[in-house]
Order: sequence, then structure tokens, then C-alpha cells
Amino acid sequence: AKAIAAGEQPALFREILVAPHVRDVDMVLDLAEAHTDRWLAENRPLGVDVEATMEGGSRKAAFTVFGYSSEHYRTGIAISILEWCEDSQSYKFTWNREQWVRVRRLIEKVMLSQNSKCYHNFGYDVTLLRRFFDHLGGLQDTIVYHSLFQPDIPHGLDFVCQSELDVPAWKRDFRQAEKKGTANNLDLLHYNAQDHMYGGMIKTPLINKVHRRGNIHLVEHTMRMCELARRAHLNGIPLDMEKLKEVRATQIERRAEALLDLQMIIERTDGGVDALNASVKAERVNPDNHKILSALPVLNDDGNVLNKKGYDLRGFNPRSAAQARWFLYEHLGLQPLYYTAGGAEKDPTKQKPSHATKAIVDYLSHPSVKRYVEYFEANADIMTLKPAISPRYYDPVTGCTHPSWNPTSMKGTRWTSQFNAQNW
Repeated sequence: AKAIAAGEQPALFREILVAPHVRDVDMVLDLAEAHTDRWLAENRPLGVDVEATMEGGSRKAAFTVFGYSSEHYRTGIAISILEWCEDSQSYKFTWNREQWVRVRRLIEKVMLSQNSKCYHNFGYDVTLLRRFFDHLGGLQDTIVYHSLFQPDIPHGLDFVCQSELDVPAWKRDFRQAEKKGTANNLDLLHYNAQDHMYGGMIKTPLINKVHRRGNIHLVEHTMRMCELARRAHLNGIPLDMEKLKEVRATQIERRAEALLDLQMIIERTDGGVDALNASVKAERVNPDNHKILSALPVLNDDGNVLNKKGYDLRGFNPRSAAQARWFLYEHLGLQPLYYTAGGAEKDPTKQKPSHATKAIVDYLSHPSVKRYVEYFEANADIMTLKPAISPRYYDPVTGCTHPSWNPTSMKGTRWTSQFNAQNW
């Protein structure tokens, strides 16, 4: 609307869609190769994107589309690997032998060139590409740039590009057609071409923002971390199971000690247990359902925690939001610095002081707060190590675990329990 009001033409770029069933496919392949050779000879930076089926993550997904573009020439090339068959509603390999030799040569030219390649969330794309090709040339990732520029807003390519560029809501349009079952193979190629073209166009504005923000020194460090995490995701991390059990046992002991200290702090305070129960009971929708709490757990003769129906004598639980808020902001008297979002409806009247450990890091000099944080640190380590041996991540043949990861997770809290390669 802004461009039209100013009498300007909307920004346009050229697409070359290469698929077995496009008209004059051999001529289109010639055109794509001619453009590619020129970009590589002039050492133009490339925006790159891939499409894949979602099954099994990037280690097992089927590779369906490879696309790349030159921001300088405002031209994008999208090449079909597996073609979507509307009749069978599945992907099929439909290239003939001679055409496939040319397609593979074209992709290898790009992958083996020293031209800089820009991705949005390169970890997934490069992990998939390196299953089939070597990958040379410099790497840039616009999702990393965006997370360094402003970590607390969404980093999706559509959000980033539509915030910074005058472009249509192409992802939304394609996803809607996909849900309706009206999207075909050329629609997918068109969608891919827009992905890597806009991804390449957004790179320079984001780099400038990171420069102005003063975070440019973090880019190389972040990219190295991403590459390390990508390798861990692809090749796995060798696991010493005995060491893992030893570390986990140590953290379980550390958590228990921290919890006991917190419980003793309440137990030794005159009226502490009654104040805890009164506060938690007042937060309940139905106060009559409140189960009596004690500071220390009550044990039976076997040493197990007493837990009878309707009368629960468990000790103070820091993971309970109501109990944690009482401990931090009533019992210890801390000044709240962070508040919750106000529930699913983001209602400001429902905001409450946050009991997350990141909300109280300014109070770490307080011994009780330090023990509270140690409890959650140990708990996060325990939860992070737990799935390492699950069939979803652990390969018993190689003895390696394949953790998930996200290139922007470095913005996250260090107490996250997400099973993540960067956390490892």
C-alpha cells in the first residue's frame, strides 16, 4: 500500500522453476545453469533454502526441493528433487537419467563453490544437505542475526521479512493452499523461491541492525556454536553411560540437599508453615480443596512420604507456582522484577510475580535465593540428561545420542530443561 501510494512499482524478482514436468524443461535447465555459472564466476553471495518432508527430522527427512538466489540479480532458482504427485498425494522421483545428471551437477556447483551462502535457520538445511553433498564457502544465518538484534520477538522468516521488507504474506498463502489440498508442485517451487530470495534480501538490513546494536562480535561465536551443535545433531555425542549415571546421581543429591535447606528455612521460621498454607489456600479457586502442607515431608515407618487420599503431607515444593511465589515475595520479601504474561488471554489483571529463576538472578547474593536457584539448576540438569538414553535420541549401535537444537536458543535461560545440543 505504501509503495502504491507513492506511485512506485512493487519490488519484483525473477523466478526460474525447474521441475520434470515444466514446459521446455531442458531449456529451463540451460537457463538455470547459465545464471548459476555467472553468479559463481562473479562470487555473488547466495541465499539458499531447502524443502523436505517432516518425518524423522533432518537426519531422516526426504529431500524435495533445493533453491538458491542472487540478491544482486534479484533472481531465484528452485529445483524439484522429488515431485509432488497430486493423484497419489505423495512425492515421487520423476527425472529421467540425463536430466538428473544435469540437476545434480547444478546443485554440486553451488554446494562446492566458495561463494558465501545465507540461510534462515541453517542448522536444519545444512544438516540435510550434508547428507548428500559437501558444503563449502562461508555460512551466514539470518535467524542468528535476528536473534542477536532482538532476542525477545519471533524469528520466523515470514515475521522477519514482512517486518523489514515490502513483501506479501507468501508463507501464509502457501500454507492455506496446502491445507485446502490445492497446492501443486509448482506452488511449492514458487514458495521455495520466495523463501530464499527474501532470506537473502533481509541479510543486509539485519547485519546493519546488529552493527548498530553493538553485537557484531557475537555473530562468529554464535555461528561456531551453531556448527558445533549441527555436528552433534547429525553425528551424535558419544555417551559414557556410567559417567552419565554418575553425573545424574550427583545432581539428584544436589537437588535434594537444596530442597532440604529450603524446607528447613521455612520450618525454623515462627509461623512459617501456617503462613505458607494460608497463602496457597487463598490462591485456590476452591479453598476447600487445599491439601495441608508441611515444611518438611512426613515419612512413614518405611521412610516413604505419607500421601493419603485427601490429606497430603508433602513438604514445600518450589515447583509449585503458588508456593514459590509465597517463599520469594512474602517469606523472603523480595521486590518482584518480572511478572507472568497474565494467562493464555494475556490479561494484565491476572499477572503475578514470576517465580522463574531468571526473575531473581539479581538477588543471588541472598543465601536462600542461591539455594532456590541451585535447586532448579540441578533439576534442569536431571531433566536434560533423562531423555539422553531414550530411543528417540539414543542410538545403541553407535553409543551416541542425537540431541535436538535451535540456533537461537542461546538467547534462552540457562535453566531450561529442553534437551538441546547447545546446552550440552
